[in-house]
Amino acid sequence: LNNYPKGYVHSINDLNVYDVGSNYSNSTAIVVVYDIRGFNISQTRIFCDRLSFEYKARVCMPDVFRGTAAPENTSELQAWMAKVGNWSQIEKDLRTVNDQLKKDGAKKLAILGFCFGGLQVLRACGQLSNDYSAGISIHGSSLTVGEAENVLRPMMLLAAGNDPPLTDIATVLNKKSFGSQC
Repeated sequence: LNNYPKGYVHSINDLNVYDVGSNYSNSTAIVVVYDIRGFNISQTRIFCDRLSFEYKARVCMPDVFRGTAAPENTSELQAWMAKVGNWSQIEKDLRTVNDQLKKDGAKKLAILGFCFGGLQVLRACGQLSNDYSAGISIHGSSLTVGEAENVLRPMMLLAAGNDPPLTDIATVLNKKSFGSQC
């Protein structure tokens, strides 16, 4: 773990971002969307550090939950998610990061997300397809065929052992013009 560069937190407008690899001359950048555990999970930051190092790319992880994480009390989860996990705010945050990355010289953007973040990737590869060339959803939660129908970029879907089958979503993606790239 000591061999990887370490990222740092800075702000883009009012949005904190974990950023690593800005020194690489590669014009590719990867945006990471975390799971409901939030922005301050060391394993997710280490993943960003390693991803940046392995691909010599800049990696940015915006704090879309604004310093919060899922409440311990599951009865509060739905209300919390409605407040901080709504797509309109996340879309705005992703646009903020994307605009900064492009301003800093990124020519090609990809997006990767874990669990909750995996759903945001599916949405981004549809509604922000002018920004992203590809997306990866790892253990994506609440993925639907309806969301998949809106996808306009190649996606990789990685399920965990206890995840529901992704067959219907994969079928939708495979029928698209870029389906052979999924």
